[in-house]
Amino acid sequence: MELQTAQKLEGLKDTARVWIYQADRALTDDEVMFINEQMTHFIGEWAAHGKQLFAAFELKYNRFLILGVDESMAAATGCSIDSSVHFVTDLGLKLSIDFFDRMQVAYKTEKGIETLHLTEFEKAVKSEKLNAESVVFNNLVSNIGEFKTSWEVALKNSWHARYLLFTPK
Repeated sequence: MELQTAQKLEGLKDTARVWIYQADRALTDDEVMFINEQMTHFIGEWAAHGKQLFAAFELKYNRFLILGVDESMAAATGCSIDSSVHFVTDLGLKLSIDFFDRMQVAYKTEKGIETLHLTEFEKAVKSEKLNAESVVFNNLVSNIGEFKTSWEVALKNSWHARYLLFTPK
């Protein structure tokens, strides 16, 4: 019997592992369609030591590619994780998108999702352009449960809160 993939992240258990790839710019509708097609094909064949992984993905805000896998059915191994990283790297090369710039911090504004380099983000907090209630994206979450509760959060509730210590009073 062939294992089916989850259609959406909601189809995975809260304990499922998750990886979040943040694009360095907003994706166009054509790019979203291309990534959806490519990722659907990838997760349909994604395996670890010959065992298909029960996986799902979603694109959020035309900026984030979220990949999840339920390891209670088959564990993602080093090789399978490497294959996913290579796949996302190749997607980025094909579309001229950097999904791996960890120095970019994403946050919400009235205009949508914006990013700043970490040093500029710190300056924005110091100047109070961003504050404790500003919504940031914590791409360090490790499972679906954390993704649901701790990915899109107030700055004060994320790892970014360390910059609040430097905010002038």
